[in-house]
Amino acid sequence: MSDLTQYTEDNILDWITGTDMPSAPSAIYLDLLDTGGSSVIPSINTASPNRKAVTLGTTVADGAGRKKQNTNEVVFTTSSDSLTTVIAEKIALYDAATGGNKIVETVLAPFATINNLDPVKVAVGDYTIKID
Repeated sequence: MSDLTQYTEDNILDWITGTDMPSAPSAIYLDLLDTGGSSVIPSINTASPNRKAVTLGTTVADGAGRKKQNTNEVVFTTSSDSLTTVIAEKIALYDAATGGNKIVETVLAPFATINNLDPVKVAVGDYTIKID
């Protein structure tokens, strides 16, 4: 289907079969993940270790599917010039700045190599959720 997580797929199937779906999140957030699925944000920015808010635009047609893209630039900054190199292999969408539920998880291509004081930027339109 897409990069939807088990949490999201279960809720969609429950909704289709007549079970209530959770309320829509009031805001959504991006996180950078390592190969094991853990956030790298606390490793790169101890001063601001939370996920970053993202805004998605309207749903548009994309071939046989539908998609949404980010309408704001998202910047993951580093807080230390003594940071060892960190590799982010995935980007994930959550329904909370901390804790919460992972909604979508996508492999980054290429992986993001994060060095000293080198922010990772997700430019407008670079983050896409697509369902075929």
